[in-house]
Amino acid sequence: LSQIRDCLDILDHVLKGHDYIFQVRQLSNRQSISQTQRSLVWKELIAQLATGKVPSVAAQAEDALKLSDHNVSGIWLANGSEYATWLGQNIAALARNAGQEASEDHKAAAQLCGKALSMGFTDQVVGAILDDLTLREGCNITHTQALVHNMLSHEQRHFLEATLRLIGKRYIRGRADQHNAATVLSPSTELSACTALLTWLIEGNSGLKEKLVAWLTAPTTGVSDSVEVRRAAVAALATEAPMSPPEPSSVTSPDDGTERLQQVLESSMQQFGDQLSIKHTPIMQQEMMAQTLLISAGYVHRLQPMFLFTLARSSTFLNAISNRLASTSPRARFLGMIVGTTISELIDKPDVRMKFNTQEMETPEAEWYRMLARLNDGFTKDEDLTTLLPNKGRTETSSKSKPLFSVDLPKRQSKKASLRSPTTSNQLSGPRIVEVTDDPEEDDLVPYGKVDSDPEDEDEDSTLVQRNKPTAPVYIRDLIASLRDTENYDRHSLALTSASSLIRRKTGFGKEVSDHAEELAAILVGLGDPFDIDNFEELRLQALIALILSDPQKMAPWFARIFFEGDFSINQRTTILSALGLSARELAGFSNDELNPQSTATSSSSNPSLTTPFPSKTLPPHLHALYAPPSNTSALTRTARTLSNTLMAPLAARAADSLT
Repeated sequence: LSQIRDCLDILDHVLKGHDYIFQVRQLSNRQSISQTQRSLVWKELIAQLATGKVPSVAAQAEDALKLSDHNVSGIWLANGSEYATWLGQNIAALARNAGQEASEDHKAAAQLCGKALSMGFTDQVVGAILDDLTLREGCNITHTQALVHNMLSHEQRHFLEATLRLIGKRYIRGRADQHNAATVLSPSTELSACTALLTWLIEGNSGLKEKLVAWLTAPTTGVSDSVEVRRAAVAALATEAPMSPPEPSSVTSPDDGTERLQQVLESSMQQFGDQLSIKHTPIMQQEMMAQTLLISAGYVHRLQPMFLFTLARSSTFLNAISNRLASTSPRARFLGMIVGTTISELIDKPDVRMKFNTQEMETPEAEWYRMLARLNDGFTKDEDLTTLLPNKGRTETSSKSKPLFSVDLPKRQSKKASLRSPTTSNQLSGPRIVEVTDDPEEDDLVPYGKVDSDPEDEDEDSTLVQRNKPTAPVYIRDLIASLRDTENYDRHSLALTSASSLIRRKTGFGKEVSDHAEELAAILVGLGDPFDIDNFEELRLQALIALILSDPQKMAPWFARIFFEGDFSINQRTTILSALGLSARELAGFSNDELNPQSTATSSSSNPSLTTPFPSKTLPPHLHALYAPPSNTSALTRTARTLSNTLMAPLAARAADSLT
């Protein structure tokens, strides 16, 4: 065991310092004669130091010393995180001391770094390299670029991913997503420095740029990172783009930043509107996709406004917003409304912009999301990267802070104290009788009131509780499907109740009503009442009136034609004539409020004369009671009775003539 302890001390003494590997490299270059010998020595050094052998052996030795009751403190060689930090500092020293044209030294440092990234402590290795090689005063970014560009492609991707994680965890401090619209546009030195770091890191490397695009559009990466990380990533891609929109005759180069921003916007829009993604993706990832989409949309609008205009008129955007609005999740619908209104504000005129007059669209969070499209982060050529260095004072303060939860444990009594005070220990041993008294302060506690019972939970059988309550249809196709569903009472009655308002609301908004007008009219005319719905005739008539008013030149002749050609009953033909007459009345400027029983009752209570059809001339009382309809009958009933008499009178007269 003493030999193990001595070996650990010697290894600790030999490996101490940030330039150990650089000294070994210089020594091997002086001693080795050929390039083959230097390559073999370097590969052996990488196999010993960058594969995790040293921490593994040191940890085994530390465990053996602890089992033998040796006083062993924490050994940094056995700590994987501390050893990875030491290795990253040595890699930074090796790359920093390499000459500008020393390609062999840069390749050697890249080989060592690529192997170190596979140890399992990628963030520690990359963090030490960035701190010592890039962020310190007097450092040059060219050394970091040479180190990264000499790595293999998959190693470069790991390095970039670790850099993005470090930006969110260490370099951007104290900027949480508080959804404050007033501070989202405020400048930040840390954010501009991170943007400069990413821009210089991917400069001239198309593979890293493609990786950054894939990282921004992947729904499962960067979820725990703040929005500032995505702001820096999008701004780094935008830095590669031209400052002004290109001419129509110019050709975009394959490495142009505008094309990569367009890829980010298109991929984000497709994932944002995918139905499976809306149903099954966690809401945190959906919020991340919405943030990336809005940030990239703002940059694309400034660089290539015609591309954003074309995308907003495409089926991808329209289907995305439609799928979002049709979702059952309130949060998914909110994100859809935010994206739709924000992009509409960028490309449309104020009088034709998409608007949702809901309470949640007036919240500070909604304003914060809309501000993301106005971001224009950047940096200067002389950007100071030293602002990203961690604050040592702050770290020490946080390490000495009290824990969130503390438990008071009894202190272990020493042997000397137990020998000196035997009476005390005897008193503490054995059971005790503790008196429990009522606390007078407990009388001031006011109990909570009884929670109101839920009528839906009173059923003993949980299978009888209806939890999938239908929602009102939003589109005409949904209305048609709900009217055809004669098995679900709630869905059928809700569709019939909201049919008139939906048709009137959709009139003049696109071609949705006109494309399905004839199909919807045929369904409404032939609609039966299998559930005995209250005011069924009034609701159906209101829907038919709204349908005729949506396009009178097309639907009025259609209804007139099917009145004679269609195979309908007397009641259905009466409804068609009533709809034609009342719709013509409404087109002439007269009100049809009396068709609504609720409005009729309200108006009759306030002004009884409004319920009288012809208040100027009336029959004598004994004839008025015989021929006048009751005062409480609706206009539909009176119209149906008049038309029935008009149609049935010739038939009755003809039958009487045939009998005589």
